[in-house]
Amino acid sequence: MKKLRLLMCSEASYLSSGFSGYARELLKRLYATNKYEIAEFASYAKVNDPRDSDIPWVLYANAPSDNDPRSREYNSNSENQFGKWRFDRVLLDFKLDIVFDIRDYWMNSYQQYSPFRSYYHWVVMPTIDSEPQQETWIDTYISADAIFTYSDFGRDVIIKQSNGHANYIDTTSPGVDLSTFVPMLNEQKEIRKAFGVPEDAFIVGSVVRNQKRKLIPDLFETIRLLKFTAPIAAGYNIHRFDLQIVERLSKKYNNLNKESRSNLFFMRDVVDIMDVMFLWFENNQDLTSYTLDNVRDYFSIPKEGAHDAIKDVKDTAEILIRFMKLHRRLSHKILFKDSFATSTV
Repeated sequence: MKKLRLLMCSEASYLSSGFSGYARELLKRLYATNKYEIAEFASYAKVNDPRDSDIPWVLYANAPSDNDPRSREYNSNSENQFGKWRFDRVLLDFKLDIVFDIRDYWMNSYQQYSPFRSYYHWVVMPTIDSEPQQETWIDTYISADAIFTYSDFGRDVIIKQSNGHANYIDTTSPGVDLSTFVPMLNEQKEIRKAFGVPEDAFIVGSVVRNQKRKLIPDLFETIRLLKFTAPIAAGYNIHRFDLQIVERLSKKYNNLNKESRSNLFFMRDVVDIMDVMFLWFENNQDLTSYTLDNVRDYFSIPKEGAHDAIKDVKDTAEILIRFMKLHRRLSHKILFKDSFATSTV
């Protein structure tokens, strides 16, 4: 029996972004079934990138290399970064049955206008995080052969606005890859000890933007109901950005303590890694600025996928753990007791 030929349109399954991670997990599972001929059209993959050699399915790179003469054509239209300029050529080469795209509307809407549209089934998974959606977006979703959503909120919005005409199939929310997010028990114990956090404390972590599909109000309400001890806020430059956003959202959703401050964190219990960097590098002329990108360059931390939420959090955690280990190694070598005592001589 002939296998169905499926083209997954992604950013690039070997990158660290949310779209890339979801595409990678989906592609691995589909490939393992051996039921399909699979190809990936990777919009952010450059031609001849050595990382694509480890991918077992067919990969079409969208972006030309820096010295490629086709760069001029690529840069002539902003939609080309999402694959518009090469999409039809990929269709002709792979001769597929199904196109599946899990990205935002502006990254895949061109696919509905392909001259070969009648020759493939178009499956999309739109990121619906607000209501109402633009009518042109809804029209595009109605034209798709099948619709999946990231959340039940997205499901309800698209069914309502399309009057049931969009062919909604199911909600397929992303999960946690336990092969990647493996608990580091020894590290956790040491970190808890260093910050004075009880070993049996239950810690809630969330990496989100303020979008409806992220369910931030539900997070606040759950923490209020469970009456957790406020967790320690840790991050990079969070005094200037993250904590101010937390305060604003706490006021918006009435998650406040008796002092009318956020009840999600105790503002005195904060670890800002930028402060740590300043203390250690105050007299170091090599570090020209304290931006996270510049710190990545200085420490040789890969910047691929930078500014994606999970990438930034993982890099910040790596920097924090590195400095905590340094502190532990040095602390017993430094004399603190009576170090401020006045000499009697």
